[in-house]
Amino acid sequence: MQNRYIDIIEIAKIANVHPSTVSRALNNNSRISEKTRNLIQQIALEYGYVPDSAARGLSQRKSMIIGVIVSDISNSFYAHIISAIENAMNAQDYDVIVSSSHFDADAEARCIRTMISRRVDALVICNPTPSSIPLLESVRDRFPIILCDSVRPCSSFDRIYVDESFGISCAVSHLVAQGHTKIGTISDISDAPRIHVFQEKLREHGIEVPPEYHLLSDDFDYPSGYRSVYQLYEQGCLPTALFCIRDNVAIGALRAAYELNLSIPDQLSIIGYDDGQIAEYAFSPLTTIHQPVEQIAANVVQCILDRLQNADLPPKEICLIPEFIVRQSA
Repeated sequence: MQNRYIDIIEIAKIANVHPSTVSRALNNNSRISEKTRNLIQQIALEYGYVPDSAARGLSQRKSMIIGVIVSDISNSFYAHIISAIENAMNAQDYDVIVSSSHFDADAEARCIRTMISRRVDALVICNPTPSSIPLLESVRDRFPIILCDSVRPCSSFDRIYVDESFGISCAVSHLVAQGHTKIGTISDISDAPRIHVFQEKLREHGIEVPPEYHLLSDDFDYPSGYRSVYQLYEQGCLPTALFCIRDNVAIGALRAAYELNLSIPDQLSIIGYDDGQIAEYAFSPLTTIHQPVEQIAANVVQCILDRLQNADLPPKEICLIPEFIVRQSA
């Protein structure tokens, strides 16, 4: 009968060999004869042997765990990065654990402390809040820390980020070229970096965003964009164009525009940010700023691997360029 929890000592008894022989055979050590290797590996397969990563890590003074903290685990942008890290690190026999802060600074601090308690071998934190940086700096000697999607400069850690100013500048130039002067924004906080840059770029063209055109929402979700367009419409201050802090907010805005019989983009142009898969397949394909997620993920993985091999490397700063994608919504 198959035993899912068989260990190398039990395999050694069945094969009538020493446990160290089992360990070497399971790792394809050339010092073990092919006949013995095949026998031991066949026994392991038949009995459902699963390697004990914790024991392996203990022998190497490692946990064999990589930690990843994101602000929103449901966001396709972060999901893609998590998947890339998992695929690459699983191939190196590392496990990956993921936590989500839900855009909350206190929750993010708890996530970091959890990763510390799990003794991760490296930590990737996406878009960290400013208040988390001192905590991260206090544990930088324990394990490598990689900042991903971090718009705020930080010379203490490897940082992979996208030049948001470039992508937003392209979006503003596009709207101005179309003759828009009444341009609004939908964000979660009034001083969100993307919105701040967007308004700065508008000012360079002599355009100010009145307070009534700047909508705040509690979440980065579809309902927030939906509710915001209705609010603008009912207050009689609907602009001719909206810049949304994320694609899902923009998709919600498109839905409200459809229900209000607003012609897209003739009466209302809508621009998102991220270019997740849903952007291209929205009922009015979304004009948005494309995040080079494949490049971001590849660089994050390379930083992890480099740091695990040499923790004393000087911090790297990798800046990637986004692309402005014009579709039917603007």
